[in-house]
Amino acid sequence: MILKKPRSLQELLQEAEGKEPSDPNNVEVFLKLGKIHLKNGYYNDAVSVFRKIVSFEPYNSSAVISLGISYSRLGRFEDAIFYLEQALELKSNETIVFLAFSDLYESKGDTEKQIQFLMRAANSSPDRFQIRLKLSELLRKHGDLPGATREYRKLLEKHPELEVAHFSLAGILMKEKNFEEAAVHLKIVLSKNPSAFDAHMNLGFCLFSQKKYSLAIPSFVSGLKRYKNYPKGMFALAQCYYQIRDWDRALVLMERLSEFHKDDFQILFSLGELYQKTGEI
Repeated sequence: MILKKPRSLQELLQEAEGKEPSDPNNVEVFLKLGKIHLKNGYYNDAVSVFRKIVSFEPYNSSAVISLGISYSRLGRFEDAIFYLEQALELKSNETIVFLAFSDLYESKGDTEKQIQFLMRAANSSPDRFQIRLKLSELLRKHGDLPGATREYRKLLEKHPELEVAHFSLAGILMKEKNFEEAAVHLKIVLSKNPSAFDAHMNLGFCLFSQKKYSLAIPSFVSGLKRYKNYPKGMFALAQCYYQIRDWDRALVLMERLSEFHKDDFQILFSLGELYQKTGEI
């Protein structure tokens, strides 16, 4: 099958000239024209085209939805809500309408309603993982960690291959001190992407928090290849070496840390202890 090349805005304008969408044969041309205006940010032009279509075909769901979205982009929220509610009554492409409502309430700064409609969109199209991922990230961003955890779990039930969902869920679990489960998700990320330095670093902290010092060392070493002078990672790695009585490696790291943090009491105290262990004092 030979695919037709998409027509340009100029070509569609020429084709629509002198025509009206009252003729069913012309509706498709006007729909394409309106959608190009909408895509290019010419929202007033898009409104003009979609209003023409709706005046002749009030049940054309594509035109009604697009008209609502165009009004929303213009900040004319009452008009947008009117047409988006009409689109819901037409029961066509509900997911797009829910997403349009979510974007509208984001523009209005109403996070609660933004999340409500994004959740409806995610539930109406469970195969479109990007929607539930956006919902999960939004909940996490606004501090609803139980809600975000619930949505990440739903997402991973259907799409277990999503590294970003495993990584983000692990981050929440670490905040909740559920280091064992967080480590499971981070290991999945690393099995798919061994160069994920953030995952190496976080896995190191999970293992360190479980006092699995020998296991944490390779993770910190891998993470510090990218974040060479990350103080928290260097200090934790030094502590791991200390716990397994590898005084020399611990001392090297503490000396490096002390160069950057000359007044940090914890680092200086640990450094003094190591000098005693290695016999340098």
